[in-house]
Amino acid sequence: MTKLLHIKIFILVILITLVKVDLYAQTVLSPAEDVCAGELKQYKVEGSAGSTIYWSVEGGTVYNGGSPVIDQDLVTPGFQYSELIVSGESLIGILWNVTAGDYLVRAFEETAGSCVSANMDLTVTVSNLPDQSLTLNNSAVCPGGTASITLTNSESGVNYQLRLDSDDSDVGTAIAGTGGNITFDVNPLVTTVYNVYAENLVSTCGVELDNKSTVTVEDVIDPVAVCQNVTIQLDASGNTSITPAQIDNGSTDNCTAVASLEFSLDKTNFTCADLGANTVVLTVTDASSNVGTCNAIVTVEDTTKPVADAASLADVTAQCEVTSLTAPTATDNCDGAISGTHSETFPITASKTVVWTYTDGSGNSTTQTQNVLINDTTDPLADAASLSDVTAQCEVTSLTAPTATDNCDGAISGTHSETFPITASKTVVWTYTDGSGNTSTQTQNVLINDTTDPLADAASLSDVTAQCEVTSLTAPTATDNCDGAISGTHSETFPITASKNVVWTYTDGSGNTSTQTQNVLINDTTDPLADAASLSDVTAQCEVTSLTAPTATDNCDGAISGTHSETFPITASKTVVWTYTDGSGNTSTQTQNVVINDTTDPVIPILSDVIGECTATAIVPTTTDNCAGVLTGTTSDPLTYNTQGTHVIAWTFDDGNGNSIVVNQNVIINDVTSPILADLSDLNIIDCAEDESVIPQVKSFTGLDIQATRYSDNCATSFIVQYRIQLPDSSFANAYGTKALGANSLSDPSGFEFPEGISMIHFRVLDASGNISNAQTYTVTVNHKPIPSGIIY
Repeated sequence: MTKLLHIKIFILVILITLVKVDLYAQTVLSPAEDVCAGELKQYKVEGSAGSTIYWSVEGGTVYNGGSPVIDQDLVTPGFQYSELIVSGESLIGILWNVTAGDYLVRAFEETAGSCVSANMDLTVTVSNLPDQSLTLNNSAVCPGGTASITLTNSESGVNYQLRLDSDDSDVGTAIAGTGGNITFDVNPLVTTVYNVYAENLVSTCGVELDNKSTVTVEDVIDPVAVCQNVTIQLDASGNTSITPAQIDNGSTDNCTAVASLEFSLDKTNFTCADLGANTVVLTVTDASSNVGTCNAIVTVEDTTKPVADAASLADVTAQCEVTSLTAPTATDNCDGAISGTHSETFPITASKTVVWTYTDGSGNSTTQTQNVLINDTTDPLADAASLSDVTAQCEVTSLTAPTATDNCDGAISGTHSETFPITASKTVVWTYTDGSGNTSTQTQNVLINDTTDPLADAASLSDVTAQCEVTSLTAPTATDNCDGAISGTHSETFPITASKNVVWTYTDGSGNTSTQTQNVLINDTTDPLADAASLSDVTAQCEVTSLTAPTATDNCDGAISGTHSETFPITASKTVVWTYTDGSGNTSTQTQNVVINDTTDPVIPILSDVIGECTATAIVPTTTDNCAGVLTGTTSDPLTYNTQGTHVIAWTFDDGNGNSIVVNQNVIINDVTSPILADLSDLNIIDCAEDESVIPQVKSFTGLDIQATRYSDNCATSFIVQYRIQLPDSSFANAYGTKALGANSLSDPSGFEFPEGISMIHFRVLDASGNISNAQTYTVTVNHKPIPSGIIY
């Protein structure tokens, strides 16, 4: 049945796409017809050239142009397909590849102008085919054997006929389905392919099963080789081997007994070079020379430890230390001679047992020990002749190190923990340590003595007399028995501005001290002398924010700046008193006249016109004044205006000192912005004529006026709406401001009878100032209405 179905689809595609020949008597369909599931049928609808035929199919697959067509998602339920009529008809094929049941086929015609005919309906009853997907097993038999072909999950009420696939001839008799598996027995002489035809006993709908069975007559099946992994160990000579029996894990064959199978390995012998995992192939050959293989992992291990060479190792004895050892050797089955290793650090200065380790390439290891003997218990011998007591007057800055002798380390120098210079008597301990940690000590006396005070030099100190202050003093000196010349120090702070006795102190390095005094005399009673040339009167327009300080001269302090008690800014005329004070509190004064004056008007500002289309509000202006700074204008006129025309605001600026000005500012209101009419293309209308029997066809519409939400203006709240209608021949049915014949009003074209074709309604809006908006348009399309026909098959 599958092969016949493919042929029928192919023939129908050719007929539909090439010659458009009817397959059946082409008459108007009765309300219903019966088909088998999977059957291919042809259907046709006649219509006017340029129209579109829409098909609605519940279930089934629609064919046109040689391929199944896609779902075009129309509003009618089911699978949708549309076709533009060129030669007066729409022809489709439907493959009823659905489950049993009733299905609706519907068609309607739509003209190029979107005018739709009445529906044409057909109910199709589909009966089930037997299950075409049931499976048949393939089998292989040895020559002369019997094969069983099993059909899985047969259906009750269906007959199954086994056939030769080469010519579809019957093999044996049909077998009724049971709801379970059924079996066909065959005895082919050669390899043969079979198919099964299934037929429903009630509807006689039949189909060839998709699955076929191939019975192979000969031994063409390879043995099933089964491997197992093994682990083997190298012997003492580094060799080992395996046999096929060690690898085989139950290999079998369909025709040849296991005892007659031949087994071989691609590798049987292994050496030290094969340590680790090795892939070995087991080959199994049956009596028909069919070959099966499998892979096994043969893991080769080396578990033999190296053999230590005892003769290569002997104990080592030394007096003080050992700096190296000769490595002993061992022999290994895979790696030959192996040298020993240890973890000791040289030199070895104490007796211990050294462990030597021998490790081969496989990680096998063995150990051997070696004794190392070190002996040193003799302390160093101090050299008494190299050490004697040391005596000094003030300090000792260094000592000569004494020496000792040692049995292992030879001559050893002594060490101590003292810090130089040594300025007090003490006993120094010298320590001698050899390389083995043996020690001995020896002492040395160091004697220091200083109790003499420094001696002041009277000739280096004399009294000091000054007019105003003393900023430094020359330090006197003293002599010391240990420290030589010593400078005196005092605790005074410079400058010294009053008479006093300065005490100088001399201290030597041993803390011995002596003192000496020096007289310092200071005198100042003279007042500062004002500099008249540094002071003059000051005249300003508004205020004085600072004054330049005049100066005076002083016998001790030099130039002195004057000071006053005034607060800035000074905004009124007055006399300022300047005072000069020297460092000794002597003072003098001087006066300065400050004169304040203001006769200047505020600056005349330039006031720009304030312009608006609907309303305008002036912002309070400012100007500047030489004394008052920023001045804000005042006015008795309103600041906001809403009427068209020019308005004047008089602004007054007063500095508070009797100076004032008046400046005028213009406020201009002028509306020049046109109203805005929104896009109307979303109001486009496409509809069919009211009566297909009336020629020429026309149609009138309601609700063609535009809502107030479609237009707006910057100022106006009242508008005039106008339209004109452009007919399909580009002529106009009316002009802006006049009513179209039959229309409702000057602003609403509803009621006008539009002719067949595309007309355009142009709208515009006028505001209260006479500004005209942009024009917007939407189309009214009236299409021809078709007369329906029937479905033909």
